[in-house]
Amino acid sequence: LLRWLCSLESNADEVYQWALRWIAYPIQHPGAKLKTTLVFHGLQGAGKNLFFETVAAIYDEYAAVVDQRAIESQFTDWASKKLFAVFDEVVARNEVFGLKNLIKCLITGRQIRINPKNTAAWDETNHMNGVWLSNEDRPAAVELFDRRYLVIYTPPALSERYYMDVKRCLQHGGREALHHYLLHLDLGDFHEHSKPPMTRAKSDLQSISAGTVERFFIDWTKGDTRHPVCPCGSGQLYKAYQRWCGQQGEKFRAQNILSNYVGKQPGWDLDRKDIFSTAHYSGTASRTRMVLPPDDILSKTATQRADYRKKPDQTEAQWATDGYFAFHASLASGSVDGADD
Repeated sequence: LLRWLCSLESNADEVYQWALRWIAYPIQHPGAKLKTTLVFHGLQGAGKNLFFETVAAIYDEYAAVVDQRAIESQFTDWASKKLFAVFDEVVARNEVFGLKNLIKCLITGRQIRINPKNTAAWDETNHMNGVWLSNEDRPAAVELFDRRYLVIYTPPALSERYYMDVKRCLQHGGREALHHYLLHLDLGDFHEHSKPPMTRAKSDLQSISAGTVERFFIDWTKGDTRHPVCPCGSGQLYKAYQRWCGQQGEKFRAQNILSNYVGKQPGWDLDRKDIFSTAHYSGTASRTRMVLPPDDILSKTATQRADYRKKPDQTEAQWATDGYFAFHASLASGSVDGADD
């Protein structure tokens, strides 16, 4: 059943094996706190709840099946002493961003605040691992560089007879057999910090969850805009972002939001560089606030016609000037006049 739930991915076997080890690891290492989580979403009836509630039953009183009301409640005694949780339809579309930080805390937080009704609250060490199940297209807000989620979009339901066979199996020792299998599964090099494989379902969810800044950044760095991936003025990049929003029919956000986002991405930098007044490195250089891509991104996007990596014989000012004027040319080819900063 789990293999079927993972079957839509092009790397379905890799995803299945990783999910299986994720489930088995805390059973073989009681109390282990994984730094990742599973998100299974798709149409009703595929068997998401059937499988993961069977896993929860292995933990008996140390597991919980949690609904929307429980996770939004100020009372969190449901989380006390839990090792495994099935979060069932806990993130509705209009609440997804409000619950994002709480979800992160449950996934990777070292402690949980337990707040029972009419009793003083206390802190417990967080040993709970959880899986998130939903019939929604957008069950969680997955950020562009988030490595915590294994996201699976489940296939349509199989025949009713198939699920009756699964239930009959469970009634005759299937849960115990699953427990035994997980206890003896070869985990290979899997550990608490193992990163999940990328899936198409996660990529789709990232696109749905992303705002205009994130989506523009993805399109630009993938080469899906007319603008080269190279050192450029922060004002130049903002003008390109404004144009992109116009093409998408979206409202653009403030320039500082774009700059802050880009500056926080791994390896990216915002810094002031000397830019010559011409592309031939002549004239008086002026200090300009620049967006500087990391070397690995410049290497990936380099072609024979356009390579914006810094050459050994170039100065920082010459390198930055090359990128500035290349980006200027891409802006000048549009409907709005040239670059500014």
